[in-house]
Amino acid sequence: METLLIVDYSNLLYRSYFSHKLLSYMGKHTGACYGFIQRLVSLINTFKPSLIIVCKDNPPYFRKEIFPAYKSGRKFDGIKEDLDSNRILIDDLLDLVGIPTISFTGFEADDLIYTCIERSKEFSKVVVDSNDSDLYQAFQLREELYFLKKNMIYGVLDFFKEFDIYPWEWDKVTALAGSHNGVPGVKGIGIKTALKIVRDALLWEKTYNTHKEELDKYLTLIRLPYCDINTVLN
Repeated sequence: METLLIVDYSNLLYRSYFSHKLLSYMGKHTGACYGFIQRLVSLINTFKPSLIIVCKDNPPYFRKEIFPAYKSGRKFDGIKEDLDSNRILIDDLLDLVGIPTISFTGFEADDLIYTCIERSKEFSKVVVDSNDSDLYQAFQLREELYFLKKNMIYGVLDFFKEFDIYPWEWDKVTALAGSHNGVPGVKGIGIKTALKIVRDALLWEKTYNTHKEELDKYLTLIRLPYCDINTVLN
């Protein structure tokens, strides 16, 4: 079975940093690099992929043009120097072993991961190492798609069991309840209420009509990909 492994670069970088905060060498933090390599080796041994692709964020993001507060409030400024030095080490390693990275100015890794999944028909299975729930939208693209959630395989049947909605409705839930990227959602609506609204077509229509302007903006921010990557490159 041909397997495509896709790695969310920043997601794994941050997880690795906070998992190995105390690791250093000659006074420089190396925990993020160590955790990244350790995880990558584990994924390769477990899934034996035919191809590995690493997707990277590349600001300034297009989404900020319509919503300046997008991805605001993140508390990484205090560790930026450590993260930047680890990025250099990781990038050198990926280049050395020949693992391709994809990055386009304005796009987030989510946009690129979604596009890679969309074009993965030659592979029997796709495994994505990311705990970013925005990517659940990609379950609408193919059945043999799996995320790694708390080190467990998470597929479309798990998604149905947990949320009882279709994958193409996930953007509505996030638009209503808000997201980790600074999209606030509709005031007073949490995840449980958002799911209840989305499961009821009439209730969704009523809620959408009441908050149309803000929901249209949030849906534009949340839906993957943000815009056709080929159109922008051309």
